[in-house]
Amino acid sequence: MITLPILVAWLLCSGYLFDLVVLASVSSSRPVFTPLSVSFVHKFATDNKQLFELLHTRNGDSLRSQIVQSHNINFQLQIYPNGRTVQQPNQFLIYLCATNLGINNHIVSVLTDWTLDIYELNASWVLKDRYHSDYTRCRGLANYDAHPAMPSQITQLLLYQLQATGERQHELTVGVTVHLKRIIDATSIVHKQIPLQINRVNTIQWILNDSYILNAMKYAQTQQTFLSEVYDDLWFFSLSPNGFHEGLTAPGRLDLYLHSVQLPATEISRIWMRCRLTIPEIKYMRTLNSNWSLKDRGWGSFAPGNVGERLKSLKAKQLTISARCETVGIYGSDRKKLDLKQYWKYFKIAAKRDGTEQFFMQKSRNEQDGLCTAASDRDGVVNDTQMRRVYDALLSISGDIDVVQSQLAISVGVYFVNLLATLAVVSSLAGLICCNNFCASF
Repeated sequence: MITLPILVAWLLCSGYLFDLVVLASVSSSRPVFTPLSVSFVHKFATDNKQLFELLHTRNGDSLRSQIVQSHNINFQLQIYPNGRTVQQPNQFLIYLCATNLGINNHIVSVLTDWTLDIYELNASWVLKDRYHSDYTRCRGLANYDAHPAMPSQITQLLLYQLQATGERQHELTVGVTVHLKRIIDATSIVHKQIPLQINRVNTIQWILNDSYILNAMKYAQTQQTFLSEVYDDLWFFSLSPNGFHEGLTAPGRLDLYLHSVQLPATEISRIWMRCRLTIPEIKYMRTLNSNWSLKDRGWGSFAPGNVGERLKSLKAKQLTISARCETVGIYGSDRKKLDLKQYWKYFKIAAKRDGTEQFFMQKSRNEQDGLCTAASDRDGVVNDTQMRRVYDALLSISGDIDVVQSQLAISVGVYFVNLLATLAVVSSLAGLICCNNFCASF
């Protein structure tokens, strides 16, 4: 008779029931994750006449699908039935383009997986880790990536179907499903929402020790690209183990690039750096002497096929990708080289506050703790910047204190609820025992 009340009493006394109710309410309020993906289908030909004309287009001519938008990115399929360049005759090339990168928004690059289908041929391809940027908006199904049908054979297969079935009407329907894996957005840099720091000597290191990623690199498709995290809110690596560029010379090449997310155009037009890129596990080393600018934000080098073969036969469980860069010059928005101190260590642009920005550099090595502005009569700006930092730190501390206080209040509340529940159950049990004893006496 009292089995259920006793069970409830035990749960209340231990506090589990209350915690389970709270956990259930918190879990139900969590947002459901929505995958970043988009799918669309386009008919490039709806009858035999259209299909025949499509298959006999000139080299370099293209047909384009409608534009489909996902997460402020415009995607479009583009096909070149007879190749895009004179080096690609008779190749049926299909490209997925992110047409508005860097134009109508501040998204400068995106990493995608996409599945391509040609329904009339019952053919499907999976393209992994394609890197689209505002300078390589279109990434394609190349001649050496395709399976089961090569792009150079697609035209012949479609012509064979067109000729073998007489008066039967044929179509060309292409579908694609795009999965967005990474989106690199430069909004915080363009609108100066975050401070940026450019070091005179900077070492950036990307350590890969995930066995799944290392194996994927060993068997990478041509144009398949792996991206690092963003360092110092400004720099990131891209690595294409089997070649990044389109063309028959790409397979087997290892392409490594150092990219800048974006530069604040109103203050900096380009950064001139000398860099050494290294991957010691596969004996890769290249030097760069390049300018990272508003237009050219990615610089790197390729290695011949033997380096790619070393990666495929890699026995080590880690890959260490490093860039050691020395900043030779920083150029302002007027394209003139900034006059930096002889022993400067970093150049920093503060985040925008009330419509103003502050610029400052570290002093000489003998004054490591001092800061000075580009002009000696702006000490007040530096002091104001330092005070703002102190103020921000105090705000952060006060925010942490508020969080601790709220957590403490919740803990105390849970304790008292459990205590009251325990007292109520004990009182009920005591009443039942007394009632049973009283009834037994009669």
